Amino acid sequence: MKNCISWQRARSENQIEQRTDAILEAAANLLSRYRLDEITLAMIGKEAKFTRSNLYRYFSTKEEIFLQLLSHDMKQWREQGVEWIENDKINQANFAEAWVGLLLNYDRLLTLFGLLYTLLEKNVSDERFKAFKLATDVDIRAITGSLKAKHLFREEEKAHKFLVTQTSLMSGMYAMVTMTDRQRQIMDELDLSFSAQDAQQTLVEGVQALYQSFSG
Repeated sequence: MKNCISWQRARSENQIEQRTDAILEAAANLLSRYRLDEITLAMIGKEAKFTRSNLYRYFSTKEEIFLQLLSHDMKQWREQGVEWIENDKINQANFAEAWVGLLLNYDRLLTLFGLLYTLLEKNVSDERFKAFKLATDVDIRAITGSLKAKHLFREEEKAHKFLVTQTSLMSGMYAMVTMTDRQRQIMDELDLSFSAQDAQQTLVEGVQALYQSFSG
């Protein structure tokens, strides 16, 4: 392939990181234009200007690529979340609304998390699976520690249960926040319209109910 990057074995950690980042950036660009089920390894390779054989040196499946992209987004969410908590942007008075607002900054994270258990984790190596779980545990522990330190939860265990439970709520409801025009048109025709604003308000109410349940 004439336009593909001429490949020589990456010999340093920096070279490996640069090439991995190029693959993740290509996957992210494609995900902004296509559904995940429409994206193939060949498309990612072409976007990144890698041959397929070179791509396989870094990832075995497209799910491994998107799982690492999700891990990247989780780290960013954790860093901003800890900052918001420590700077009182999330407090007892505004908890639900601020929490939902924080998560809605990460639409790709919510999209990929909604596919985590049903798709992404089912087609990755054991090594990738374990690495993702360990990285996610670090993110969760950082958030729960900050929530406890700011007295938003009495116990870290309760904060952890809140995080696990709200994940299911956010993943499910986010699909309603981001319905396509076709979905909304059909819902309107059936007089079953449920706007993005309605879905977001339901999310806030659901998070508030969970927070009250686990923070007391």
